[in-house]
Amino acid sequence: MGGKIPHYLPLKPVFLGDKMNVQQLIQILEKVEDKTLPIRVIEETDYYEDGDAKPNFFLSYDTDIEVSDTGQSGYEQSGEVRLIGSE
Repeated sequence: MGGKIPHYLPLKPVFLGDKMNVQQLIQILEKVEDKTLPIRVIEETDYYEDGDAKPNFFLSYDTDIEVSDTGQSGYEQSGEVRLIGSE
């Protein structure tokens, strides 16, 4: 890790229950200096309740992003973008 402390790039204050949209994600990612970094997916924490580490999940460029537009079958009320991590 090079001894660097991880830093976070919030776009705005985040309140419990807020959902990020694509525009907000893009704005945050634009602030990342090193655009070659891989994207790791974490489900709230790196560890299970028993203290064991969860597996690392990363996004692949060609397979791990799915989009369902508003109005599509099953997404009549609201579309979504899914980031699907894999080991």
